[in-house]
Amino acid sequence: MKITFVHKIQIIVYTLLLILPTLSNAQWKSLGSGITNSPRDIFSISAVNELVIWAVATDYTTGISYDFTRSVDGGVTWISGSLPDTIGDYYPGSIFALDAQTAWVLMIKSPQQDRIKIFKTINGGITWQEQSGEFNKEGGAFAAMHFFNENEGLGFGSPGTDIPAIDSLQIYRTNNGGENWERIPASSLPVPMDREGVWVYGDNRYEAKGDTLWFGTRASRVFRTTDRGESWQAFGTGISGNSDSPGLASLAFQDSRNGIATTYLPSQAVRTTDGGETWTKIQIPAIPRAADIEFIPGTKASYIINEGWLTSSNTSRFLVTHDQGESWKQSSFTPAIPVIRFLSPTIGFAGGSVIGPDLGGIYKWMGSFTSTKEENEKLNDLVEVFPNPVKDKLMISLSQEFSIRNNLSFTIYDILGQKVKQFLLHSTILNIDINDLSAGIYFYKLNDQSEVLSSGKMTKL
Repeated sequence: MKITFVHKIQIIVYTLLLILPTLSNAQWKSLGSGITNSPRDIFSISAVNELVIWAVATDYTTGISYDFTRSVDGGVTWISGSLPDTIGDYYPGSIFALDAQTAWVLMIKSPQQDRIKIFKTINGGITWQEQSGEFNKEGGAFAAMHFFNENEGLGFGSPGTDIPAIDSLQIYRTNNGGENWERIPASSLPVPMDREGVWVYGDNRYEAKGDTLWFGTRASRVFRTTDRGESWQAFGTGISGNSDSPGLASLAFQDSRNGIATTYLPSQAVRTTDGGETWTKIQIPAIPRAADIEFIPGTKASYIINEGWLTSSNTSRFLVTHDQGESWKQSSFTPAIPVIRFLSPTIGFAGGSVIGPDLGGIYKWMGSFTSTKEENEKLNDLVEVFPNPVKDKLMISLSQEFSIRNNLSFTIYDILGQKVKQFLLHSTILNIDINDLSAGIYFYKLNDQSEVLSSGKMTKL
């Protein structure tokens, strides 16, 4: 029998993932959240960059709340607020932020979990506009959403009623920022299996790299699109949870080909090296339960497994691998925090119980998730961006390893996460003029079509 949202929240105390074999409390710093309502727990985090962080919180006693919060200075200050509270008994399932002004929140009907509402803001949460779609009707709910840009987005999953006739897998697309969501006809998708769907219980239910997105189902299959939802394929993984928690729990990919998927009752894991088409079982410890997995960007092959919202004590338990699942290290941390988002080996955010507006809530990673010194030096040698600080001319120098890649782009973002410049790279050296940019801090990403190859921060004089 399915664990409902309210029952889940009552049995959980939350998981915080610490990254190295030896860790200390000082490596996570509480940033607060600005949220004053109580009790509240952070349920989903969307980190645009190290300065722009959005989150939504739930009331674990009722499963109903409308609280969100936002920071544009890395958590030094928070602006909290409320989603429209006239919609009835709903709780936030997830939040996806594009920049400091634009975000979408998926709200789930409680306790039925048979329909959802989606709200969008384009002014930093001052106002929210409800979006329309079939998901507002009974049986139309989906579990998660992702936006590739300001216009193109996907919603995917199923209701969580445990009624086979209702809990069917469904996928929605939007090409106008969510003004209209259209459900993809079942005839255009892989033939569904019995009770195949995706339920909601926190972040890390899917992975996206460039135009490719993967998600796992309760029938132990991984769905994949490589063209932003135009077409879909489904692949079996060979593992499944028990009858109470069937199918896959979570998945993560380090690039377009390599990834790991898990189940949590019992804890199992499989690995792919061909983008999800075939999977090989790998050995993991039985504890902690592998409800949540995340790849750490900027590492070669480092992942974290944790119990997420399913931990049953006040101590976080987790597993870390630096070799794509060949070996694992166990560790623990108190208090438990279930929600994590990493942007790099040194930039990460986590969420847990809101103790007050200035305590608990959101935590910032203060450590370094680097598996070896040699690996870190190799990553740094792949791309050089200099001088930094820079006044007018910026040079990007790529290693020969990148010279064979196609469609490389170098994108600059301001501190609010908004794109200000983008350049295509046709050689290993590029000189760009940034004299028209205002003085301040900027972020950059080097991408190919499927993944972020390098990222960093620069100062414009």
